[in-house]
Amino acid sequence: MKWLRAFLLAPILVTPSIAQELPAPAELELRCGLIFLLLAVDLPLDTPAEHKEVVDRYVKGGNMLVENAAVSSEQAGLDQESFSARRVALEQEIVKLAPFTIEKGPKSFEDCRPLLEQVSP
Repeated sequence: MKWLRAFLLAPILVTPSIAQELPAPAELELRCGLIFLLLAVDLPLDTPAEHKEVVDRYVKGGNMLVENAAVSSEQAGLDQESFSARRVALEQEIVKLAPFTIEKGPKSFEDCRPLLEQVSP
């Protein structure tokens, strides 16, 4: 009888942890959005205007990607606390790669550019 109870409770105990994972497309949007946002963190004051315009585009696109990831995660059943925890973990992971620039970014930076084109033409 105990094994039957354990068998019936197992899906209930396992489901919340599975449901709390970030869907792969949302994970990519979040990662890319954070990479783009972190480009502007230490922008030097003497940065030429044309570079600032490019960075502004990355920041706007980054914000849109992070927002898209949050919406996708919510639609997939991920709670806000879990999404926020994943965001913090990704930020810490990405910051370890810093400093980086538009020309020299994390390995996935080039993979993220097509997403930027989708949200910020």
